Amino acid sequence: PMTALPSINGTKKKGQVSFNESFLVLFIIILLLFLGVYLYYKYSFSRISTLATTVSEEEATVLLASVLQLPELRCTHDLCLNTAHFLPFTNLVQQQSSFYQQLFGYKSIRVEQLYPQPSTKNRCILSLYRQLDYPENCNHWILYERKPSKIKRQSTLSTYTTLFYPESNTYRLGRLSITLYGEKP
Repeated sequence: PMTALPSINGTKKKGQVSFNESFLVLFIIILLLFLGVYLYYKYSFSRISTLATTVSEEEATVLLASVLQLPELRCTHDLCLNTAHFLPFTNLVQQQSSFYQQLFGYKSIRVEQLYPQPSTKNRCILSLYRQLDYPENCNHWILYERKPSKIKRQSTLSTYTTLFYPESNTYRLGRLSITLYGEKP
């Protein structure tokens, strides 16, 4: 007797279903793979960004300590900052801008007199320095400032320091602050 051959239409349907199942499984595997790569990338980017911020803050801490030791700013006889050196230093920064931009990068360095507290909030500039009521007529100096065109984040580190005013041979309490600017990618 003759055996019945399976119908061609039934085989086609089974093959079509099998192909659809294989394609669906393959699609899900690829989707999971892309999802895994995306999550790993986001996690790695976040970790690297946090590490970069930490390294930048550590760099600023070292810079904060080194600014206190700059021969252009410090006193010759004590551990203090000589206020008479501040304005010439800002001129030096402008004259040798490429050197100081390479040294400091995107940062702002500011010195502020805290005690005794001056009655004004003016920035100390040459015209105020030449007046008789100096140092009472201003309270802060901006020694260096370079900001990126787009600021993503900024943080400030500061330390207390002694400010020496050679004009009156007096010492006052001040704060040295360094502001870090994070550039937008």
